[in-house]
Amino acid sequence: RILAAVRELLNAKPDHKAFQLPIGSIGKLFMGREEFIEQLRQRLLVGETHAVGIVPAQTIHGLGGVGKTRGVVEFAWRYQHLFPTAVAFVKAESPEELQKNLAALVATTAFDIPEAQERTQEVQEAHAIRWLQDRSDWLLVIDNVDSEEAAIAVQKLIAQIPRGRVLITSRISRWSHDVEKLELDVLPAKAAQEFLLTATSAERTRQADDEEQALAIAQDLDGLALALEQAAAYITALAISLQEYRRRWETKRDQV
Repeated sequence: RILAAVRELLNAKPDHKAFQLPIGSIGKLFMGREEFIEQLRQRLLVGETHAVGIVPAQTIHGLGGVGKTRGVVEFAWRYQHLFPTAVAFVKAESPEELQKNLAALVATTAFDIPEAQERTQEVQEAHAIRWLQDRSDWLLVIDNVDSEEAAIAVQKLIAQIPRGRVLITSRISRWSHDVEKLELDVLPAKAAQEFLLTATSAERTRQADDEEQALAIAQDLDGLALALEQAAAYITALAISLQEYRRRWETKRDQV
């Protein structure tokens, strides 16, 4: 009950601004990323102007499944109070998806623009961009920018909305000089081990070799944060041991 209350408080949405994130914070289960979060804070928040070091747009790039989306979402939850105007999230795997999801910020009233509710997608997108142009102190997360075409569309958008902060997740490492880059690597083995032990502690069948098994699973999954989250969810849902999970995982891997 206490943990549920803490999680609810952690994910409390402010009622004084546009706020839209697709997932809640996992709180203390977000492990092994403090240096990453601090780097983002330094780049996006320290200082008062871009001239003294703040960058308006920051790309987090890395392998698929490494935890880019989780990382930027946790950053947004942690520092939401520093973006009093808005915190918004759109996916942009293609230029068309970017346009659709920008328009959806209007269509779903994430941005309070009643006059745009019944308009075409193009008009709604234009209203969303104008809303961002007219305001400052907002954070826009643009997720899954994994194609060159999408990256070009995102860079054109960034040039139009210089008054806030933009966080991008991408597998692409090549960006224009207007976009700062930060690579996100896999989780260190010990952090991945600790995550598995903590995330499954309430439901898993415990065994004497849990620490050894957790480390082995972390290594089996190459420290990929998404795979580790899925493994923890599977173990918890079925209340199995770490050893049993690893046995099942190895059986399926051998069948591939």
